[in-house]
Amino acid sequence: MNMDRFKFRATFSTSYYDENGNDKDIKLTVCDVAVYSGGEIGFSAQQIETIINTLKLSEIEQDTIWQFINDNYATSSYEWFVCNNAIIEQCTGLKDKNRNLIYEGDILQHSWRAKGVVRFGKYTES
Repeated sequence: MNMDRFKFRATFSTSYYDENGNDKDIKLTVCDVAVYSGGEIGFSAQQIETIINTLKLSEIEQDTIWQFINDNYATSSYEWFVCNNAIIEQCTGLKDKNRNLIYEGDILQHSWRAKGVVRFGKYTES
């Protein structure tokens, strides 16, 4: 059995203030999240830190993202966060030509240029 099929990722919105004090919205996608029975997702501070470090943001901007996440998603430990307004996507267990896992919601392009969005469910022809 392919255990990648039971992996989930989640995308959620957060906001921060740029260096000019403007309020900006940003979407963060966290892989390998925990999914709870109530639909909430859980993720670690280390996962968020890795994502934030890949963004081209100033230290002030990074600090305001952390502040937003701590204010809205933190648990009592501040090492684990819980979010109930994320888009949850399940891994298909398949990989693309670059060996990246393919998740529900990904847009794939076949060699003959046909594009499609990955969705779970039953396929029926119209």
